[in-house]
Amino acid sequence: MTILKLKQGQTLVEVLVAVGVTTLLLVAMVAAVTRSLSNAQFSKNKSQAAKYVEEGLEVIRSIRDNSVNWQAFSTSYPEGVYKLNSQLALTANCTQADKISVSSIFSRCVDISDDGAEKKIIKVTVYWTDGSGAHSTYASTYLTSWK
Repeated sequence: MTILKLKQGQTLVEVLVAVGVTTLLLVAMVAAVTRSLSNAQFSKNKSQAAKYVEEGLEVIRSIRDNSVNWQAFSTSYPEGVYKLNSQLALTANCTQADKISVSSIFSRCVDISDDGAEKKIIKVTVYWTDGSGAHSTYASTYLTSWK
């Protein structure tokens, strides 16, 4: 009783080679699709992180603009690293573990440093971790006493 019927001229070795090549092609396609999905997720996260960075810079500018004067702003926010959460509240002592919100994978820190009497350097950094590791993105700007 023959379980596998081969076409005339076809050997078992040829069948095994064909099955092996097909398997390799399928594995390669699955790997490519998996990598593509991973890259798409990374791009989505990086885009969201860039939005959080820009939002952070805008919040600090707004705080400066709504302060009574430069001295009040400068006194309220001396040099240091601050956490900026989802309610856009600025609090002291930020770490990468401080998530923007409970359900978020992102954390956002604002580094304020003095650059003279009437100029501050503001650096907003957003951190996140996904399946491919830890990532961050940042932007910085100068704020001055412009009123």
